[in-house]
Amino acid sequence: MKRLPTLLTVLAGFCLLALSACSDAELLERREDRLLGTWIFDKAFFRENGDLFRDNISGDFEGDILQFNPDYTCVYDDRLSNKVYYGTWGVFLDRDNFDGENDIEYYLDINIEDERRRPYFSFSSGIEFLTFERLTFVAQNRAGEFRFRMSKLR
Repeated sequence: MKRLPTLLTVLAGFCLLALSACSDAELLERREDRLLGTWIFDKAFFRENGDLFRDNISGDFEGDILQFNPDYTCVYDDRLSNKVYYGTWGVFLDRDNFDGENDIEYYLDINIEDERRRPYFSFSSGIEFLTFERLTFVAQNRAGEFRFRMSKLR
């Protein structure tokens, strides 16, 4: 009889966990909500393929701003060239059930066009860290890997 309250507590915990489980759509919506707003580049690094060390390229992005809008459009303000570019963005989820684990990875796609509507830059990147205030993502291209850290502007 003494075990009954413990058993009920455990069963209630499992039921609560099952009810609070989120669908993939809800998980994506949470990430998108965190991403909405205006972000400034804090740090930027590039590691060329085959290199052991990465280069600090933060100066190339100093003062640059990237704004993510709710309609999946974005605005990139390139302070160095004193130009504003427009594009689109999207967050995607990938589930991996390797070794019985249910891992989830999030990807950020950004496509920016120049004033003639030609691709200015485009990449798919893995989101490593995302809160309402900080974002870290890694983008690959043919030459190597970019790593960006951003802060949300208030």
